[in-house]
Amino acid sequence: MIEAKSKDMVQKELVLAVAACNLTRATMNQAAAALQCNPRHLSYLLAQETINAFLPAFANATTHPQREQLMQEMLRVFRYSKLPDRSNRSPYQTAIWPRGSSFPSRKLAKKRKSPGKR
Repeated sequence: MIEAKSKDMVQKELVLAVAACNLTRATMNQAAAALQCNPRHLSYLLAQETINAFLPAFANATTHPQREQLMQEMLRVFRYSKLPDRSNRSPYQTAIWPRGSSFPSRKLAKKRKSPGKR
């Protein structure tokens, strides 16, 4: 939801949204490589929530070993954001809709015979 009023602020919010999406996808790729799975098997929403939970800790980390330890802990949490395996699920029955009928044909009024003619 973009709440900005000016054109410049809308552009800045849009750039930040794209950057946040790219950061989330890059982190998901890194986590998938560490977990040896396909990045598409990770939930985007859970990945986004995990990153949001770890951002304050990353901001407070002052040394490289602290950041590395946080990254390992975040990757451990990513293990729980895998999507369930739904490959063996049977396909649902598709409903076949009846073919629509056309409008009824127009009925013309019958001509009445005039009473004088036979």
